[in-house]
Amino acid sequence: MVFRYPGSKAKHLRLLSPYFDWLVHGETVFVDVCVGAGSVLLHVARTHPHLQLVVNDLEVLVADFWRAVADKEMVRDLCEKLKTPVTHALRQDLLANEPQDTVGRAHAAVVLTRTSYSGILKAGMFGGGRDGSPVKDLKARYNPDWVVREVMKYHQVLAGRVEVSQVHAIECVRMHRDAPLFVDPPYYHRGRGLYLHVPDPDEHEGLAHEIRCCRRALLTYDDCPEVEALYGRYQIDRFPATYQAGRNPNNAWKETNEIVIAV
Repeated sequence: MVFRYPGSKAKHLRLLSPYFDWLVHGETVFVDVCVGAGSVLLHVARTHPHLQLVVNDLEVLVADFWRAVADKEMVRDLCEKLKTPVTHALRQDLLANEPQDTVGRAHAAVVLTRTSYSGILKAGMFGGGRDGSPVKDLKARYNPDWVVREVMKYHQVLAGRVEVSQVHAIECVRMHRDAPLFVDPPYYHRGRGLYLHVPDPDEHEGLAHEIRCCRRALLTYDDCPEVEALYGRYQIDRFPATYQAGRNPNNAWKETNEIVIAV
């Protein structure tokens, strides 16, 4: 994946694929409410080439990355920027000064997720090695030729099929309640410190309320009593997930489960 991003489902696509097949069976559109790194979006786009795609993310850098990738003009400009090797000075500048145009923000999304620890888009968490020290050589984190090739592969799959928005997940669900929705919100407990926009308990409850009005939806979440209470009326399956955010035992995540909820 071009993005290194917290909570990416890239490692779980084989296990989750039957759920996505169920979600889009007989449909003409697919809505990814919290697209993030886009592993699910790209999987569905490749396996169901007839679908029109709606992509949403509240984080502007992420939303603009997908806008640029899907547009034949902007993707060329983006790739020109991505060809430039990354320096510490560049990434510090991108952290301090958000670009003012779509392509610039798309470029910042790639640079910052690839060169920050665990792909966390948050200056306070911005580090390098596993001990939190700065990375001296960025070549291992950012290979311009590889990144450009991958971005163009994304474009070939998505061009002419994508509508992108940047709204809260609740609003996106409300806007598209009659379409098949995939919702992968920030973790209920683990989201703080990993994402720039983290729902509070009331927002998680609000999302669950909107989901009840939808025709068909699939959600993935961290396995916790609060989420089970919100979605206990629906089918809930568990799948194993292992995450770690550093060698510090206080930051290491043990092997655990995530849940997939079919509505």
